[in-house]
Amino acid sequence: MIQYLQKMTGLSQIVTFGTIPGRYDILVSPGDTNRVVHMLKKLYEPVKRIL
Repeated sequence: MIQYLQKMTGLSQIVTFGTIPGRYDILVSPGDTNRVVHMLKKLYEPVKRIL
């Protein structure tokens, strides 16, 4: 699925979030949704400014 999305979007890098160490790029504890939101904002806010 990740390869399909990568091809559809034309992006070369993908960041994954998850709870299993070694399987995801950024580890998230259950119930830690605020951390995910802040991380996404930090990662992608500069892109928003460029557009």
